Amino acid sequence: MPVNKLNLEDERYSFLNLFQQNKDKFIEEYDKSLADKAISEWSMIVLHAGVDYTPNGKKFDVLKECFEKMPKHIQPLSLMFSVIKGKTAFHQEPWTEKTGFHRIHIPLRNVDKCSLFIREQDNQTIEYKYDTKNIYEFVNPYNEHMPITTGDGDRLFILFDYYNKQENPAVSGKDIEEYLYLAETQFMANKGGGVYK
Repeated sequence: MPVNKLNLEDERYSFLNLFQQNKDKFIEEYDKSLADKAISEWSMIVLHAGVDYTPNGKKFDVLKECFEKMPKHIQPLSLMFSVIKGKTAFHQEPWTEKTGFHRIHIPLRNVDKCSLFIREQDNQTIEYKYDTKNIYEFVNPYNEHMPITTGDGDRLFILFDYYNKQENPAVSGKDIEEYLYLAETQFMANKGGGVYK
């Protein structure tokens, strides 16, 4: 399945409890310093990219705390808030086929009336639902997909990409640079998506 609910007791994903336990802090810091930046129907507010925090990310003490406690074999690649006010267009995102790269969805707020529609390999469109009690992996963002929310208020997610060195030690710095280039060009190219660093 393109979207999997993760078992955080599984040692491969247990480090994500750092985010699960701090969801309220992320929401509090977002409301305090970034909510006014989400001015379009679909906004991406980048907090961390590559090896460094963006100016927005430097405001987030809770993010620094989470990253400092990450296992050494987990390399953060990017982390951002995804804010949806209505719906986006169907879009797809360049994604590496190399083992070890992961895209994580962390629902924070107003997700009960939110759906993610994904066009599967057989061209059927499947609807996926989220809840704030869980964390999910979007296995192949290259599949065309479209999030929609019909609720009041902004649907707020964290999108977190990382590389697990234990799963594929052969990945090179060039592979990571390629991923970062694809991610940067994709986010800037998606129509309707305001990207704020």
